[in-house]
Amino acid sequence: MLRVAPGLMHWLLAAMLLAAGASMAQSFTLPKECAKYGATGSEGDDPVVLVVDNDVNRWLINVPLRLVSPGPPIQWGIIIWPFRNTQAGYSIFATFTPFLTSDAFVADSRSMPSYELILPQPGVTAGRQTMIYDVFPVMIVDSQNAPIPNAFVDFIPDFVGSSPLTLRADGNGVITLLCVQQNFQGYNITVHDSTGKYLYDGSMPGKRSTQTNASAKPAPVLSSPHPGVPK
Repeated sequence: MLRVAPGLMHWLLAAMLLAAGASMAQSFTLPKECAKYGATGSEGDDPVVLVVDNDVNRWLINVPLRLVSPGPPIQWGIIIWPFRNTQAGYSIFATFTPFLTSDAFVADSRSMPSYELILPQPGVTAGRQTMIYDVFPVMIVDSQNAPIPNAFVDFIPDFVGSSPLTLRADGNGVITLLCVQQNFQGYNITVHDSTGKYLYDGSMPGKRSTQTNASAKPAPVLSSPHPGVPK
């Protein structure tokens, strides 16, 4: 999804994505939580895949993306060609939505013209499954922790290949994200008020609060300006 200035058209598109929920056609395998609630930012597009040749520190371009299995579950694969015999290997990054990615590392001591890899499932990072939250509410606040009603927010995931996603908060300053991958470094955001006026660059936590009652609605995490932003 391309980044656009906050505005009505983009807000309507984002609202449609959130409202579509489980009925939205998906082009990749989702954890059950995502299949139930929908996937923020997904329009059924193919995943964005980037491959870096670590031996020469160079991105490979035009890496073929192949539908390995039409599903369910749907699985994607890539072909690295030419595949060089290198100890440094290749790093693969796949972005399925702005908040859902996977990555892999490939190295092979054999010399071969090409290498085919089935992409790890969404949420798999460094070979292990990262927690994925079905519902992830965030309250957009100012430097005094006061809610900013109807704020426009550019969510800027720190994942290779991710595109910013602009959504609008409700009258209480809350945006409910769906299918968010746990990220201990948090997610960067840019906040505008209800008129589109720029307010601050900041972040939101990438880990949801632990609930004592499993049936309780998760409490929103709070956004915050980066240090040094004027109050």
